[in-house]
Amino acid sequence: MRRFYHESGINFGVFATRYRGELRDNPASLEPLMRLARQSRLTLLSAARDLEASFLPILREAVLAALNGESLEASDEITASP
Repeated sequence: MRRFYHESGINFGVFATRYRGELRDNPASLEPLMRLARQSRLTLLSAARDLEASFLPILREAVLAALNGESLEASDEITASP
């Protein structure tokens, strides 16, 4: 998706929607990043000149949401147990 965004010139809104969809439809793709983030600080790098118009904010948002979801699931299990 990122390559398509840069090569074909689709606008950022279309790219962001499609990229979020790819991440949502394939949550396993976030697992390596989540594993690293659980161990220590995770730094995402890019060669993009405009970071706000790149995949990084979207990826960061997805990783944080997934980690937050894990935390919520864990707290639900703790409060649900007798």
